[in-house]
Amino acid sequence: MVSVKLTENSRLGSRCTINGLERMTEITQNDSASIPLSRAIVGLSDGNLMFTFEESDREGILLLNEKLLKIGFEELGKELGSAEDLCDLLLPKKELPKAKPKPKAKKPSKTTKKSALSED
Repeated sequence: MVSVKLTENSRLGSRCTINGLERMTEITQNDSASIPLSRAIVGLSDGNLMFTFEESDREGILLLNEKLLKIGFEELGKELGSAEDLCDLLLPKKELPKAKPKPKAKKPSKTTKKSALSED
């Protein structure tokens, strides 16, 4: 679900009312609201707003019509590409699992053991 909040340097003030998914909602730099995907696409270049896309938005982006797809690339200042290309630009990058370091081989202990049978 796409969420939007005000940027740190927003010229809209510290609060703004936006048409959210369910109703008019106030947003700030800290408080976001969920908005329709199409609204986020046409507002990507607005320097007052910061949009956050989630992996769950992938299906919607892949189903965008040609007009919205073109608008999305224009808003981002990019050359027209595929819906998959737009997903790559908007969605968070998947983190690859970090390789675990191999445990160091244990060195044999250099302690000497005295035999219980030996004479002191």
